[in-house]
Amino acid sequence: ITSLTEEKKKLQEELVALQASMTPVEDEPETAHGLTTRTELVEKIRALG
Repeated sequence: ITSLTEEKKKLQEELVALQASMTPVEDEPETAHGLTTRTELVEKIRALG
């Protein structure tokens, strides 16, 4: 049970870190919202450009 508790804590910490990394920055364009990977960003730039 201890290992499961530790694993759950680790996963929760990882989730918090991922959610923080997905938080938009102040001046982020609305067109960039929802993009999660560099590939998606590059594709969006190509589509706009």
